[in-house]
Amino acid sequence: MTPPEFIHTDLTGARFERVPLRQTRFRAVDFSGSVMRAVSLEGVDIDGDIGGLKINGVPIAPLVDAELRRRQPARAYWNATDPVDLRAAWGSLQGTWEELDRRVLGMPAGTADVSVDDEWSYTQTLRHLVCATDTWFTAPLRGPAGFHPWGLPFTDMAQFVPEGTDFGLDPAATPSWAEVLEVRAERVGLVGAFLAEADAEQLAREVPAPPWADSGQITLLQGIQVIIEEECEHQRFAERDLNRIEDGASPTPSPPHAVTSQWTGSAGYAPERPNG
Repeated sequence: MTPPEFIHTDLTGARFERVPLRQTRFRAVDFSGSVMRAVSLEGVDIDGDIGGLKINGVPIAPLVDAELRRRQPARAYWNATDPVDLRAAWGSLQGTWEELDRRVLGMPAGTADVSVDDEWSYTQTLRHLVCATDTWFTAPLRGPAGFHPWGLPFTDMAQFVPEGTDFGLDPAATPSWAEVLEVRAERVGLVGAFLAEADAEQLAREVPAPPWADSGQITLLQGIQVIIEEECEHQRFAERDLNRIEDGASPTPSPPHAVTSQWTGSAGYAPERPNG
């Protein structure tokens, strides 16, 4: 019997009782307000927004957040407004990315292009971060020409932009990891150079927001906050998947698109809260 698939299916208010859900996969699924009783979560792996989640009466989100901040100190600066804190977060993040780059370099050839569990490869992750930087920083300053064609946008972006909108992206492109590293370094340098000189007045400057944003304008501070959150989340995903590769996980074809971690940041500008 072929397992059923529920894609773009509204199951709001559905009741599941004595239903085996072993080995199931959920992606971009909204469980808000769900109540689960007498369930088994043995071996369950969850990535997503767990605000308000309780297990056996214990609020889980504060525990997870504390551990993630221990692992990634930059997470504490998602909502930072002080240029000094923003610079510290950026420096911390890029230092860890450099460590991950060296780790990939020391792994078998081709590791950067290996995908596991239908997630983005390491190369694709960096391409996505190029697009995130362009979306929230480069393009607001330079206009549509600020998008690099190798950037990978979030899944279903086309659903949230006017028909015919062209950012000049080429998701079908297949640049090498080395080529992507060059573009990525240039984008990292742009943000770093801005933060090195930024003051409160510069951060408060208003620039055009992406088409899917709640308003037509954002501040550069809001854009930087989103980028820092994107960097944190995808750094976590990249390390997770490199661990899986080292543990012998079976590779899967790298998807041309994947659901991104979060395109809202603290500013709240994403159409969905995806998984990554």
